[in-house]
Amino acid sequence: MRFILFIFFALTINLSTLYSQKFKDSLLLKYQTTIHFNSAKSDITKNEKKKLDSVVNKAAYIRPYSIDIIAHTDKQGKENYNINLSERRAISIKNYLICNGIIKEKISFKYFGESKPLVQEVDSKNRRLNRRGVVKLFKLQKYVKINGIVTDEQGNLIPRANIEVKSIDSKNYYLGDNKGNFKAYAPLGRDITITATAKDFFYKTIKIKRKKIINSKKIRIIIPKVKKGEKFIAKNLLFYGSRCNLRPTSFDELKHIESAIKLNNTLCFEIAGHINGPFLPRSKKGSFEYELSVSRALAIYDSLKSYGISKDRLLAKGYGNWFMIYPKTREEKQMRYNRRVELMVKDCETIQADKNDILSSNFIFSVYDERFSLKNLKEVLNVLNKHQKSKILNTLKLFKAKGKNPKKFTYKELLEYSDLD
Repeated sequence: MRFILFIFFALTINLSTLYSQKFKDSLLLKYQTTIHFNSAKSDITKNEKKKLDSVVNKAAYIRPYSIDIIAHTDKQGKENYNINLSERRAISIKNYLICNGIIKEKISFKYFGESKPLVQEVDSKNRRLNRRGVVKLFKLQKYVKINGIVTDEQGNLIPRANIEVKSIDSKNYYLGDNKGNFKAYAPLGRDITITATAKDFFYKTIKIKRKKIINSKKIRIIIPKVKKGEKFIAKNLLFYGSRCNLRPTSFDELKHIESAIKLNNTLCFEIAGHINGPFLPRSKKGSFEYELSVSRALAIYDSLKSYGISKDRLLAKGYGNWFMIYPKTREEKQMRYNRRVELMVKDCETIQADKNDILSSNFIFSVYDERFSLKNLKEVLNVLNKHQKSKILNTLKLFKAKGKNPKKFTYKELLEYSDLD
């Protein structure tokens, strides 16, 4: 009987150890706000309560969650007084959250008095910035360990590959070992993508569904070798129809291209723009279709330059509808892959001896260059990010209040507009 009990406890301990090695818990910051206080006060003003209301509202959609409060004071007053004041401020925030539905056990708080100023106190405005309580809302996320290898197309292991594991609300980076293996953690309950890049290679992104993460065996990622004449199709670099503006889901792909080009810093690349034009004749130079392909190549060229890649390593060319992947498609999903950008590794002397294709002034391909109108507003807002949408809408409200006509402005001018203009 004792022997059986010993075996039972040994198995229990072993399973517990295996579980702890396979899973880990982590805090994922979902929201943060700062509450400011009046001098020598711990009560929360009406405007600051609105910030805490936002914390309560967001916590309602996060399970499980935790909230951290860290309170501070300015340097006015004695040190012991400020310690006690910062504690009262932390408790005021905690009590307000509890009164509005936050579970008491989900809240932790710290207070530091005047010991951790945010800014130097040169005037009353700066002192106000130090009289603060920082509130952080976290989601408790469980992660599972995943193991994998990175190889080339012949099956040779690639050492020290850069690994990115991304889900809808997290992104983490890892480094493979010298033998081509990697260990990483993926959030449970989330679909993920894993991207591998390495010196002398390009990059590869694979997708894993949430249900397969726990039971996934050793993952293999095959990345193509970078060599002259090799062509890489950026499958997730997608454009809006008749536009050179990227879809929001494409910006991760653009960053992967940047990483691969920077890792292979002795190589040069032609950026080839393509359009979707099934059942149409071959587009001619100077036509709308041809110049659209040029505008897409130039858009990626400008983005990579802005990331710090030398223009001497890049060349932008347009190819119209000459080389469609799906030349006879009627499906939107396939059309998206026709309107694409490819990268070809070329000799640097060839790249530097050639010139980028250029655009005439006959066509407008970017929403930023269009003039404002109510007809195109909805379409343009779909292309812009959240910050840009907010800026455009606030500027339009300002124009309405001032009786100013926005139709005289392009969207780029509206984004750059200042109330001082």
